[in-house]
Amino acid sequence: MNFIKDRELALRFKNNAVSSKERFLYLLIFMTLTTLLSSSFFIADLYSTKLNQWDIYTDIVMLVLTIAGTIICYQTNKRGDDKEFIERYISIGFPVGIRSLLFLILIGGIFLVIAVLTAQGEISDESTVYDLLVMTAFILYFYWRLNSSIKLASN
Repeated sequence: MNFIKDRELALRFKNNAVSSKERFLYLLIFMTLTTLLSSSFFIADLYSTKLNQWDIYTDIVMLVLTIAGTIICYQTNKRGDDKEFIERYISIGFPVGIRSLLFLILIGGIFLVIAVLTAQGEISDESTVYDLLVMTAFILYFYWRLNSSIKLASN
């Protein structure tokens, strides 16, 4: 694997010398780093609220589900025709992401209504177990849809 030498990797791609498994590992590492860098630990200074245990739990769940979801999608594609995994992951992931965002808005709206109806006063800006549940549902839905679509494309 090339971690620094991008030109060398580009030449390996040009010569078809990058295996499917190595391509998958680049994607997995990229997705893991992206998830880590977008976690509340790294972006907490952008918000006025302090990190709490639910932020940490949500970050852990997001990281674990991103890694597991990517691996499951790769294995599904491999059991099919084992072609174009990254192309499928990125391309199919786009409309699945839009659909998942709409799902997140729906689920988030339901939780917001419940929070407003059950609140004893002002609704807190701090993360709660409900944020963890909503984000878990979002990520699970995303990878479930993506995996089923990759299965359809690879068979």
